[in-house]
Amino acid sequence: MKNLTSSKEINVIVIGTSSGGVEALCKILPSFKKESNLSCAVVIHLPAKGQNLIPSLIGPDSDFQIKEAESGEKILPHTIYIAPSDYHLCMEPNGTLSLSSEEPVHYSRPAIDMLFESAAYAYNKTLLGILLTGSSSDGAQGLKTIKELGGTTIVQDPKDSIFPIMPQAALSIFEPDYVLSIDEISSFISNIAYKGRFYGTT
Repeated sequence: MKNLTSSKEINVIVIGTSSGGVEALCKILPSFKKESNLSCAVVIHLPAKGQNLIPSLIGPDSDFQIKEAESGEKILPHTIYIAPSDYHLCMEPNGTLSLSSEEPVHYSRPAIDMLFESAAYAYNKTLLGILLTGSSSDGAQGLKTIKELGGTTIVQDPKDSIFPIMPQAALSIFEPDYVLSIDEISSFISNIAYKGRFYGTT
């Protein structure tokens, strides 16, 4: 893994995924450690009336609270917010979350691009965006926006992805900071220590 200096500060992480995402998130979300003050928001493509099982599947194994996002709630540290089925999730500059039922983006609601782009403008250089396995191009443009506004970007290695289309879509339009396997992404997150600074990455 490429070295990231300890002067790089991350306060917020956004994660996007679709097909194969439950398995990926089950490996990644337990990597958030209580020593960090991170906040995280996640979009995983779900059927319009599908039940979001991520909080119940992963919550017991996580140092962080994992919950479905609610419109207007304050973004808090040590919390992972999951977009509810059939609602776009955005992060606002005033430190709150918003939900909307605007038209689908890339045939998806929630859309990864909506979350990534809103977070990029709200958090700029202190944002880390991660795009995982999936079977559409949703998230590619949003991750590019994160990088353009100074944030850090990670794409799951297509060779390590159950569905490589989504990572490949991002790699086709820009060069992210890191292309990593799921295990490397988990290690990367677990090495984000108190106040969002990285220690021990190699």
